[in-house]
Amino acid sequence: MKAIIPAAGKGTRLLPNTLGAPKELITFLGKPSIEWAIDYLKENNINDITIITGYKKSALFDYLGTGSFFNVKIDYALQHNPKGLGHAILCAKNNILEDDFIVYLGDTIIVPKNNPFGKSHDLEELVKLHLEKNAFATMLLEEVLNPEIYGVVRFDKKSKLITDIYEKPKDEKVKKRFRLKNGKYLAISGIYVFNKEIFDYLKKLKPGLNNEIQLTDAILNALKDENLVYGRILNGMRVDIGNFNYLKHEQEVYGMLKNEQLEAWINEREALGKKIKREVYNEK
Repeated sequence: MKAIIPAAGKGTRLLPNTLGAPKELITFLGKPSIEWAIDYLKENNINDITIITGYKKSALFDYLGTGSFFNVKIDYALQHNPKGLGHAILCAKNNILEDDFIVYLGDTIIVPKNNPFGKSHDLEELVKLHLEKNAFATMLLEEVLNPEIYGVVRFDKKSKLITDIYEKPKDEKVKKRFRLKNGKYLAISGIYVFNKEIFDYLKKLKPGLNNEIQLTDAILNALKDENLVYGRILNGMRVDIGNFNYLKHEQEVYGMLKNEQLEAWINEREALGKKIKREVYNEK
């Protein structure tokens, strides 16, 4: 299965840090967030990746190249105008030949519970559920307190079916419809598995919230056509690099690490740097 990583946004919530570079190159534990995404896909045997670029795209090209330094194959799709996540995914249509594919948001990092360098099984289980159910779409979900900045869903835990979806609700009546008994909301956690029929819905879609092509609107239309959309609750912790709150998560994760783990991490980053230095700059 192939993966798409949307990475064309301006990162305005991270200004001024994103004046000179895309947010996907913001580091978490000393590694750019997009590399976290690539490594996460790679450990789940996803080695064929399309990066959707646009804003300040040259920095991502320079960093990732063909993916050879990261032991994956990377190609690119361009989103010339920022018209929303749905439009970004549509820009990668010609890169997808398979019936099903993954979308992994480039500012998302999934950290396993209690061990930042352990293996997370969230994506593995998400793909398994998607294929078993022959689903139109399957999404990773997490509980949040602030639905205004997320796409939120109504979800039946027993059947794992998603029955409704809404992008960034602000109206209190809409919020009430999606509010859980504990006062929280179930939000999409940055990772999706789609059947390629999603492209047909995106092509037909008119601009929605913020005059953008909203991915959630396409999914809602598919639900209205009685397509099956499933969800799975996130087991680990999601870090959103899209705003400065990621620094709190970084501090939390640093607190989990033992000195020998941190030392091994530093050695790993230095080793990759030396390899690139030799092969790109012809220096020892």
